[in-house]
Amino acid sequence: FKGIMRENFFKTLFATYLALLALTSCVHRPPPRHGDTLFPIGTFKHSLLVKVEDKPPYPASGVLAQDTQSLKVFLLGPMNVTAAKITETFSDESVKIENHIPQLEDYEDYILSFYEVLRSFVLYPRHEDKWGNLYVTEHDANGLPTVFVGPYKIHFIITEYKNNHPIKFRIVHPKFTASVEETP
Repeated sequence: FKGIMRENFFKTLFATYLALLALTSCVHRPPPRHGDTLFPIGTFKHSLLVKVEDKPPYPASGVLAQDTQSLKVFLLGPMNVTAAKITETFSDESVKIENHIPQLEDYEDYILSFYEVLRSFVLYPRHEDKWGNLYVTEHDANGLPTVFVGPYKIHFIITEYKNNHPIKFRIVHPKFTASVEETP
């Protein structure tokens, strides 16, 4: 059972990375504008339910940590073990990836491509209608953005805000969907 669970985890993870690579070949990286971004400075844990094409949904989790100097994204595997960590230092725009699972080494480009899409969403200025390769198509009654459209038919759909930052959202593309929820 343990081997099957690990094999399914990697198959789903790799399929997700492949889909995201196709989405992110031309991502523009504008500098962050702290204080007005969708996700404030802080550390947030998220649970994910990823569905890739005809495969069954797969639960996963991650951590987003942002301060004025850097943005860090942790991909957590089974038992909340760190599978990969991506760190961007804003001052020199360097992005580093650390893999803690040897099977991920061949997929670093895919992981970094995923990071580029996520970065654009996380650092999106709340009161802008267009930023980088994303633009807002819908707002809620409070004027907060709820639907973002990006390149290659990717959509970010925010379904719930708390303290003016998203705590529930979906990432939708013709080849995959991911439901994301902030957890304590």
